[in-house]
Amino acid sequence: MVPPVSSPQPVVQQIIHHRAPVPQKTVVVSDVLPGLLAEGLREVEVRGDGNCQFRALAHQIYGTEHHHPSVRSAVVQQLRAGHHRYNVGAVQDYFAWVDSMALERSWGDGVTLQAAADKFEVAIWVFQDGLPPGQNYLRIDPHGRTTAILKVVFQPSRNYYNAASATGR
Repeated sequence: MVPPVSSPQPVVQQIIHHRAPVPQKTVVVSDVLPGLLAEGLREVEVRGDGNCQFRALAHQIYGTEHHHPSVRSAVVQQLRAGHHRYNVGAVQDYFAWVDSMALERSWGDGVTLQAAADKFEVAIWVFQDGLPPGQNYLRIDPHGRTTAILKVVFQPSRNYYNAASATGR
């Protein structure tokens, strides 16, 4: 799917496979490090201001976290359009929850990751602590075709997301 015309155009394929080196501040979380290293990745820190999930996704889609409002908007649009798919009864008033997701600094969760996977037609690999031995990440697949893979790091102890990038980049 292509984001609305007013949004920057995604360059997922170029970012994942052909992105030029960009200086990034990195923070490595030791519990996640083995899974990242096994996949040839490093953690790329994004701003922790309540928008971190959307920032991490924007980093993966657009090459910069600064387009997080466009990602949030696309995810909220997907949540509204697909309420029959995403309203799993976890919240009493689904549409009030979706409205809250449209607000800056509202934390994303597994439902918003699934909506992002569906909207952008991408698989999302979530690297995090506490996975079974030999499992480096959780995989969220879109309902439909997959055009690329996005990689994010989740730190449950801080409820915080970062992006992941190939080592040496």
